[in-house]
Amino acid sequence: MRVRLEGDDVVGMLGILRRDMEGRRRRAMRQAVVLLKAEAQARIHSPEGRARRGIRYRVTGTGEALKGIVKSRSVEAIFSQRSRGPNTKMPPTEQKFSRRAGTRAIARWLRRIGQMRTRSSAFLVARAIARKGTHGHPVMADALRAKRAEVLAMFNQILRWRR
Repeated sequence: MRVRLEGDDVVGMLGILRRDMEGRRRRAMRQAVVLLKAEAQARIHSPEGRARRGIRYRVTGTGEALKGIVKSRSVEAIFSQRSRGPNTKMPPTEQKFSRRAGTRAIARWLRRIGQMRTRSSAFLVARAIARKGTHGHPVMADALRAKRAEVLAMFNQILRWRR
């Protein structure tokens, strides 16, 4: 089967419909990532708010390559999402500045909550983490699970759109 479209009116109308559909897709994607970002920010454990403020979103691409990204570059958010199994290597307590691991993260945390009683407090916490492990809080995955139906409804609304 072949379809041939002729005439400036028909081709022009298809161009308008395509641009309109692209705009609707982009708006729905932006609404979806804003919704997911807000849900992730509500779920994250961040007493100082640094991890909460570190969550960002971005919409890139066009057409079939349209992508919505919700991510965090905050060290606190990344480590809070991962769990650490028991009987593993001890986490560092005193280390030089490193962007990935943070600066003396355990000692800073103990000072912030007022539990840094002696110099060995950070060592004792690190040893307990090595023995028992930690539970992760997968904030981004939980946010997506919670808002999945709403996000799908946003995109289904585009498909049901009629002029």
